[in-house]
Amino acid sequence: MKETISALDGRNRIAEEFANKQREEIIRTLTETKRRVGGPDGAAARMGINRTTLLARMLARMKKLGIDPRNYV
Repeated sequence: MKETISALDGRNRIAEEFANKQREEIIRTLTETKRRVGGPDGAAARMGINRTTLLARMLARMKKLGIDPRNYV
């Protein structure tokens, strides 16, 4: 039982670290692009994803991560 709890703790830490890295990447990219999402110099292009994907999926992820894009100009 202790091994199972320990394994779950490890997974939770890994998931949390991944979420933190995603959060940092999004914040950094939004800051660098002055909140511009589309276009060749926009956040989506720099992150290697489609603009619509960023808008549709990543904005939900940003909300979950507590990122308000208006804060990163």
